[in-house]
Amino acid sequence: MSGGLFDAAETGRRIDDAAFDAAQKRLRLALLDAQFEQRDRAAFAAHVILAGFEGGGRGSAAQRLVSWMDPRLIASAAYAPPSAGERARPPMWRYWRDLAPAGETHLYFEAWYGEAVRALKAGEDAAAVGERLDAINQFERLVAAEGGLLVKIWLHLSKKAQKRRLKRLDSDPQTAWRVTKADWKAYRRYDERRGWAETVLRATNHAAAPWIVVEAEDDQTRDVAVAEALLAALRGRLDAPAPAKPPAVA
Repeated sequence: MSGGLFDAAETGRRIDDAAFDAAQKRLRLALLDAQFEQRDRAAFAAHVILAGFEGGGRGSAAQRLVSWMDPRLIASAAYAPPSAGERARPPMWRYWRDLAPAGETHLYFEAWYGEAVRALKAGEDAAAVGERLDAINQFERLVAAEGGLLVKIWLHLSKKAQKRRLKRLDSDPQTAWRVTKADWKAYRRYDERRGWAETVLRATNHAAAPWIVVEAEDDQTRDVAVAEALLAALRGRLDAPAPAKPPAVA
């Protein structure tokens, strides 16, 4: 991730309704095929992390993705700040217990990244934040070493795009409830929050679990990109050659 981390995702690309309908039909069939193959082989679990800026539509993207897949084989989890009881346990305990079993896919809203971003927001010192991010990397590498597939998707909005989306959502009675005072407060601190995001993504972009940055201003374009990312990851694992068996000992 060199240069401007999010620059390449600020394209303004949109797909029209006809292209979306065609993509939807194709992706629904392909995702279901991948799900059933994943279930039948029960060789790995898929862990999909959806994170991103306020107004990027994490919930809507997840809802659309789930609607294109078999609900029996997919679940979701979101996390509030840890309770006193959770803080008394190892830092990754509550995430370990929610990991998908082999053959299934789980969606995590922010997952273990929410705490790291909150720590940056609270002004935690760089050394402590670095320890948090190191712990995340160790956790993800362990999940990957045990066969888990990690798909980390950041739903990106430029500052102008975030303002446009928040205003559009806020002005529609059907979606106004989704926009809070906290969202507008976050927008006013966009530059600072973008810096935090770059810090977190750069520190946790590793071979076992690279980040995929998706432009989120247009709902249809975003949802197709999210589904394509998951499908590519599933097919990449399912279609990979089986590891060679060691020779028998005479």
